[in-house]
Amino acid sequence: MPEADALSKAIRLAHNDRDGHPLSPLREPPPTPAEALEIIEDSLKRCGFNWITGANARDTLRNHLSNK
Repeated sequence: MPEADALSKAIRLAHNDRDGHPLSPLREPPPTPAEALEIIEDSLKRCGFNWITGANARDTLRNHLSNK
């Protein structure tokens, strides 16, 4: 998966997590990559299972932010 696509999916995941159910209206604007990383990391701390999708999103966001 190209990095830009993975980044947009990671941000969308954080946006959904912040604003609720994926089918409900999302607040605008979407989170920045730094905000998205914070949202995902907080969710990973609170979830009671091994959230592989969240871990992959965290890694994608970390890589993006470290390469800026």
